Amino acid sequence: MDKFYKSLLLFALVTGLMGCHSGKNKSPQKKQSSSKGSPHKLSLRGNQKPAPQVNLSDKEAGQFAQAAMNAQKVQMQARQKMMGIIKKDGLDLKTYQKIAAAKHKGKTGKASGISKSNMKKFQQASQDMKKAQSGIRKKIKAAIEKSGMKMKRFRKISRAARQDTTLQHKIRKQIQQLRSESASHHASAK
Repeated sequence: MDKFYKSLLLFALVTGLMGCHSGKNKSPQKKQSSSKGSPHKLSLRGNQKPAPQVNLSDKEAGQFAQAAMNAQKVQMQARQKMMGIIKKDGLDLKTYQKIAAAKHKGKTGKASGISKSNMKKFQQASQDMKKAQSGIRKKIKAAIEKSGMKMKRFRKISRAARQDTTLQHKIRKQIQQLRSESASHHASAK
């Protein structure tokens, strides 16, 4: 379940321009030690390793921007799918999030105030979403590679851009240009 939340959090970074993650933590830079337990907790702040240095041409920045936009479309579709799974399994999003937060804090059972019925629904929705994740990861990868960029390079640029404001600016400029071109294309097609 933690992988799912990490995936959603990192998918949200695409919306914020800077990243996309397939949900797998293969990169050694993604695995962090934590004094609070699991050695594989993802740290988005604090003890992160320094971002890799990336030289990014305007052409590659354009590819990255297109890849991020492609991934964002898949992310939005995935979010709708996940919300549909939650609803299909008999919960609303707010209840699902409340149960997930309680489980994350280690609060289950009567003390959590969560009914057995809702806990069963939560478990079913979580299983269904976990099954859907593999397909989503594949779609994200395909969306990124459609732009001509390899997933490994995309991740490296994403990590660097989280800490490098110059790189962020260069990528934002490319995204704005792509959006402007897309808007012009749609306007002329009408």
